[in-house]
Amino acid sequence: MSIFKGMEYCDSCFLMLDLDPDTEGKEGQIIGYIHDPDEVVYVAENLKDLIFSIIREIKDLERSCLWKKYKLHKSGYRNTKK
Repeated sequence: MSIFKGMEYCDSCFLMLDLDPDTEGKEGQIIGYIHDPDEVVYVAENLKDLIFSIIREIKDLERSCLWKKYKLHKSGYRNTKK
């Protein structure tokens, strides 16, 4: 397995580009490694799909009720709850 480690979170979760998957995978797929307990999970078919998935999640958040409590301000997020 040839893997390019990409993003890391808290020294225990990694997103990786799989350049040499096993017979069930596809070259270029994105997999995630989670430590404690050790687990490898399928994330996306390729980098493009991962990026579009993130964009969809952000748009869904913007439309959600939770997002309405916050507004994007020049200085960052500002809680609008009074």
